[in-house]
Amino acid sequence: MNLSLIGIIGPMLLNFFLLFNRKKKWAQSVYKWYLVLGLLIASLLILAYSDIKLLDGREKLAIWGLTTPFIFSLLNNLFKIISIQIHNRDLHLWLRGSNDIDDSKLSGGKHVKGSDRILSIILLFTVIFLPLFILVFK
Repeated sequence: MNLSLIGIIGPMLLNFFLLFNRKKKWAQSVYKWYLVLGLLIASLLILAYSDIKLLDGREKLAIWGLTTPFIFSLLNNLFKIISIQIHNRDLHLWLRGSNDIDDSKLSGGKHVKGSDRILSIILLFTVIFLPLFILVFK
């Protein structure tokens, strides 16, 4: 399997998993942070013990992919804090398949505010484009 494909698809799937399970008990515990910090430390160790000039684009993409769950988790917590300040509650994820909205209604229900929609779309685009961000600097 191609290393660049693993560097894009793997982090994207992990970030989607973190996004749709963000209100689960395990996702709000310290164990999620152990996972994402472990991936971040692994990527930093790989960078520290390898010659950056010898790394090709696929390897850099895979290393960047290991850092994206940490960045996504930070952004997710930032949006949670923003939502608590605005609505005194956690963000309602306005995406089909999430447990926060009523899928039978296009609007998601009356409890979904405009800021929930905006922050949900930003989180979704972050999940999709964060693993691809390193390609800009390739």
